Amino acid sequence: AVKLEPGPRFTGWPVWNYALELAKCQRYQYYKSGLWKFLGIGICHGLVNGKYELTTFISLPVTMRTNPAAAFENLYVTGGVSTYKTHKVTRIRVVQDYIGGVELALQTDEALETGVPYYLAIKDTNGYFYLNANL
Repeated sequence: AVKLEPGPRFTGWPVWNYALELAKCQRYQYYKSGLWKFLGIGICHGLVNGKYELTTFISLPVTMRTNPAAAFENLYVTGGVSTYKTHKVTRIRVVQDYIGGVELALQTDEALETGVPYYLAIKDTNGYFYLNANL
């Protein structure tokens, strides 16, 4: 691009703030993959429309610009008091976008203990968790 300035002296090109540019990109997408990547912790609230549901908060490096859409593969909740088991997540709904993270409602077909905390994690190397706010 051509830059016209008055006078005989060139003042140079604008210097990019690379941290700010990275933060702008992170407002649109969030991606995690890998073996047993911990994402958050949630509490089971019981049955919702015939499925066990729990809510969790996932911390993000920056605030997303809008409620993102979620996609996942091989995502599990693990925990319990009487039986410490791993349960496959069948559905995710984004409840709210907050400063520094998002609140998710997760559903599983298997029975969970109400009022008990569960860890949310990617179980194997083919698994991933993806948030997309590029709407």
